[in-house]
Amino acid sequence: MKWMKIFKVFSAATLIITLAVQGYAHRPTNTEDAGVGPLGEIEIQGAYEQTRDKGVKEHAGFYTFILGLERAVVGVEGRYLKTPEGEKGLSDMLFFTKILLIGKDEKSGMFTFKGEFLTTSGNEKKGLGGRNQEYAGSAVFTKSLSKFSFDFQAGYNYVRGGIAEDNFYFGGCSIDFALTEKFSLTGEIFGIRSKGEKPLKAGGGFMYEAVGGLVIDFIIHKGINESANDWFFSTGFTLKF
Repeated sequence: MKWMKIFKVFSAATLIITLAVQGYAHRPTNTEDAGVGPLGEIEIQGAYEQTRDKGVKEHAGFYTFILGLERAVVGVEGRYLKTPEGEKGLSDMLFFTKILLIGKDEKSGMFTFKGEFLTTSGNEKKGLGGRNQEYAGSAVFTKSLSKFSFDFQAGYNYVRGGIAEDNFYFGGCSIDFALTEKFSLTGEIFGIRSKGEKPLKAGGGFMYEAVGGLVIDFIIHKGINESANDWFFSTGFTLKF
């Protein structure tokens, strides 16, 4: 579709700009946090990711734009992939929203609903995209105690036009510990359960607040069962305006 081609070109240009600048909706963990930005706040995230499985590597450039609304956020996420076969290009675009249902801050506890829609904009023949659209919904809870912050997420992913094995439940929990005002450690366990495979992984990393609202992060995961990838690591940034 013409509008999708235009959007891809715009996304690619924006990716180049944001990565050249070198920018949290919760990086770096897979487990989402329940926080929503204040009205009008903009977040830009970028990252480099690498997945390793049985000696095979896949590289990805990751970028996200998030706009804060009144007790909610909306955003778009994209990836630029390099497959093990050497194909390169933009992958499927993901649109999402988070709506704060209960609570107002992490100390009192926050409960959020997150909805996601994954498009089929990537090139399936080149291994850059999927054949079917996907929809996901999840519940997210965040609670802070002293220097610790706990996040819990559980949800379901539905593949439109797919088979029963394509659909899956997912969930995770993460813990952040504020070592200093600007430096925090994070750890998580995250898993997927479908009729086919049940990958489970665990890992840890850090977040460092640099200057001007810039947060730098790093995380590494290790698969803890046969269904999961051997290793995964990601390093990136979040920039707030």
